[in-house]
Amino acid sequence: MDSKKKRLWEARRQGPVPNFVLLTVESPRRQAQPDRVAWAKEVRRRARCLRLYREYLATDADTAQAKVRREFGISRRTLFRWLHCYRRAGLSGLIPAPRRPRRCPGQTPVWLERAILAVRLRTGWGVERIAQELGRLGLPVGHNAVYGVLQRRGIKVALVRRSRKAGFRYQRERPNDLWHMDVKGPFHLPGVGAVYGFAILDDCSRFCVAATLATERRMDTAIALLEQAVATWGAPRQLMSDNGSEFVGIGNRGASRFLRRLRELGIEHLPIKLRTPETNGKIERFWLTLDQELLMRVAISTLAAGRAALANYLLQYNFHRAHSALSYRAPAEIYCPQRAPAPMPSELQALMPLLLSLKQTGDRDHT
Repeated sequence: MDSKKKRLWEARRQGPVPNFVLLTVESPRRQAQPDRVAWAKEVRRRARCLRLYREYLATDADTAQAKVRREFGISRRTLFRWLHCYRRAGLSGLIPAPRRPRRCPGQTPVWLERAILAVRLRTGWGVERIAQELGRLGLPVGHNAVYGVLQRRGIKVALVRRSRKAGFRYQRERPNDLWHMDVKGPFHLPGVGAVYGFAILDDCSRFCVAATLATERRMDTAIALLEQAVATWGAPRQLMSDNGSEFVGIGNRGASRFLRRLRELGIEHLPIKLRTPETNGKIERFWLTLDQELLMRVAISTLAAGRAALANYLLQYNFHRAHSALSYRAPAEIYCPQRAPAPMPSELQALMPLLLSLKQTGDRDHT
């Protein structure tokens, strides 16, 4: 995949990002324009067939039908159907009729197609998540129907084959059994410069217990973030991280300050093997989600503004964002169900008036 196609694919996969406009068009494969030349040629052929049939009837009525059918390669039923259409509407009756069915009981209604397209163009979500979110709003639709609508409108995202096979998948049964901690960066923000992200994620629920932004990659920041998460949500049984200097240190003969702090809190440390980031894959995927849904869509001018935007995003991510690995439930519904409100993605708040009006249209059609 060359660089131009890769940039286009990234833009379509991420949805509405700055300086990118996603247009919906009719797919040329499903909505082909009629060939006027072929139609005119077929009308002339049918008119000539009927003219010869009348001439043959004047000379020999017994063999007229057989001659015309043999010469034009048509059946008796087709010949009389052409005659009936010509007597009823003249030459316009000989225009080939479209072969699409007159009624499609299983076709997605127009109002529901508009809702699907509005959500797709606003959020850039995939097929299954669009179906799940519309179902939460009382607009039940299957993911196959969503796929068909996007395909007809020409905004279906092509699948990308991954060259590397997926590693072993695992998930703990209880929250706070295992936390994933990682440092990502540097992120080059326009108004700040190089920024590093620190985050801790629960393995069972994908709940982000703590995250922050910092200008330096320091062990003190990692320890402070860990203490904040433990004070708020309690201590986990185990914590997994890589072998970065902010966790294990560099040149330390004994345990680093971070590892000693883990022992004091009664947390077992699980370091991953070298060059195996997929072992800590849940939090690695969190960084990709954060990059797509926050860093590429929000203009950040200062470090304080970046931390405030991250805090607002974590509320959305933990309590309102449906996660595909959790059967499209929000992480808080598993991690702290007593504190989890009804999920409502912030991307749909601006679309609520439109979606509610479309839902009313659908209710009137059913009644």
